[in-house]
Amino acid sequence: QVREGIAGNDVALIQSIKGIGAKTAQRVIIDLKDKILKIYDIDEVSVAQGNTNKDEALSALEVLGFA
Repeated sequence: QVREGIAGNDVALIQSIKGIGAKTAQRVIIDLKDKILKIYDIDEVSVAQGNTNKDEALSALEVLGFA
């Protein structure tokens, strides 16, 4: 799940890990996304298709501090 969360830019999923806040979750995604996609040969488009508009909107609001 964490791998898919990083590959899919799912800040909420990463942030749900105890001790990880919004900024740290964003940093983890930024730092590890390319490595995850390369190591597991994940197509970024196929990961993004799993996200719904609602999930993306909620994630964006959480990133902006409206949690």
